[in-house]
Amino acid sequence: MPVFDASALPPYAVILVPEAFQDQGDPGPKRLVVIGHQAGHAICVKATSKTEPYKNNAGMMESCVFYGADDEPCFEKETVVQPDNQVPLSYDKLDEWYRKGTLEVLGELPTEEFEERLLQAADGERINERKKQRIVEMVRSNRERRA
Repeated sequence: MPVFDASALPPYAVILVPEAFQDQGDPGPKRLVVIGHQAGHAICVKATSKTEPYKNNAGMMESCVFYGADDEPCFEKETVVQPDNQVPLSYDKLDEWYRKGTLEVLGELPTEEFEERLLQAADGERINERKKQRIVEMVRSNRERRA
């Protein structure tokens, strides 16, 4: 098995993890977008193919990043990336999933386009100030690393 380093997951990588999180009753694999790294964790935002609530509510739609089916290779269905649904995953947990063969890296979103769309969504009415600040900090840090 190739060596895996969770701390090297690139910003805006789309990953598939094997389980739901405590606050979600929907079991099964979840797609997440890595937005950065902090204190031994990959900071992620959840993506969902349950887009109808967003399409029917302007406030929800302005507070997400929407992708049509196949707009990006890692999203074959309509998908909403949810900046308000942030998930810090420990490197240990990511490493464990990788060793078990249950973590997949599906691809990466186009960096500059996704950053702009993510920052715009973070300004939406549904995003609280703490979560917005985390997104702004992650994007700023990613940009500094690229400079």
